[in-house]
Amino acid sequence: MKRLILFTILLAGCVSASPTLIPTAEGPSASGSEVIRVFVKPISTGGIGSEDKLKWGIDLSAHFTAFDVRVINNTPKDILFEPLHSFLIDDQNRKHPPLDREDSIRYYTEGNQRSLFTLIPKSRWQLAKETDKIQSRVITGGIIQSGRQKEGLLLFKKMSTDQCQKVVLTLNGITVVETKEEKPFAFPLSCKARE
Repeated sequence: MKRLILFTILLAGCVSASPTLIPTAEGPSASGSEVIRVFVKPISTGGIGSEDKLKWGIDLSAHFTAFDVRVINNTPKDILFEPLHSFLIDDQNRKHPPLDREDSIRYYTEGNQRSLFTLIPKSRWQLAKETDKIQSRVITGGIIQSGRQKEGLLLFKKMSTDQCQKVVLTLNGITVVETKEEKPFAFPLSCKARE
């Protein structure tokens, strides 16, 4: 009986995390001071002492393939940023759209509709606290005025390790308002090398 209990506890602690993605090349860059700058950092909240887990307060990698995105408008004109026009393109060239706030919460609480064994479920208070954090930190669309920036989480359904050898995060939703000129950005990524 003691072996069964120990095995059950070990199973509960083995929730698979989203694979760790690392950049395979530098993202697009522009010269001069009047540019739009986009910074993308893949989030990895797995492991003990994860800086990302401390920053965001949630084990995002257990549920999502997540990115910390910051768009800085250093142009003299307003730009429009629509994060939901972004895609994560996997090894098979399939486009995965990001999750909006409502879908992020639903996916966080329900997963992929698969039944998950949970030894000790989270309390309602803990679940409400974590869903509030997700909802308040998901990056939203809108106008970014000159000299301003937007930052937040861009969340996708969790990618499996067999989909992530060559991944591209594309941000297609950046447009100069006055001229309607679109400014696409692409960030090539790959799974962390297996040790």
